[in-house]
Amino acid sequence: MFTALVITDFLGVFCTYPFAITRYISDFTYCFSTWECQFISFAMVAAHLAAAMLICAMSVDRMLILIRPERLYHPPPGYKYSAVILIIGLLSSVVAMLPLIGFGSVELFHPGSWCYFNFLKTDFAHLFMSYLFSILTFVVIIVTLISNIVTICRLCFRPVSRETLMDSNRVSGYLDNHVMAFIVTVTVSFVATCTPFFVDIFLHATGLRSDNGPLEMWFERLTFLNAIIDPWIYIILRRESIQKLTTLFSCSQNPTTQEEDYLLADSARH
Repeated sequence: MFTALVITDFLGVFCTYPFAITRYISDFTYCFSTWECQFISFAMVAAHLAAAMLICAMSVDRMLILIRPERLYHPPPGYKYSAVILIIGLLSSVVAMLPLIGFGSVELFHPGSWCYFNFLKTDFAHLFMSYLFSILTFVVIIVTLISNIVTICRLCFRPVSRETLMDSNRVSGYLDNHVMAFIVTVTVSFVATCTPFFVDIFLHATGLRSDNGPLEMWFERLTFLNAIIDPWIYIILRRESIQKLTTLFSCSQNPTTQEEDYLLADSARH
């Protein structure tokens, strides 16, 4: 799932960022064609949904390992994880496709550098799309929060449960405080960067907001930031990465001690 998340975030950035850069470089004299705007909207919506659901699936999987430790020693077949990834990809693609087939439309948003499904209009088709997207993302966020809270509580009140996260083939497999730091960082990052934009879409659907201005732009940029930092959080906060960094730091702080240990070990062998 981690690989799927990295690929999703990469494709979301790779498929949309060049268009925005072109607009800014041309001082907004370059205009998106209809198909370009539709493509940007599809790529962004699909990437946002897929990344959110993948993070949610990883959180649920991690929680189930703590609740049912036998899953660690007898994990589900790999094809089941592949099936989950495929379902997430198909579902996010179908939702992203809806504005292109009549359920709403695509809109160019302030300052004219990005396109998304139109959550400004209030007719039935546009409201359907706005509420569908909002409710789906809210459910994903709530499930992610609940899963991570349950995981944290079990780690706090049952320290022996930490040992069940010591599997090497999952990106979240590391022990003790690393587990807690990983869970808290991922949850806070995901919620802090994505929730404002999703809430803004919901507020537009309910009529509490109707603007297409700088606020929408900054909310979208937050979700874009999440796509950039997400993979690095998973990579840097792995147990293996932290151990390597700790070892490197210790060696740099105590080079003499390390050399003496090596000489003592070498003399002992002879």
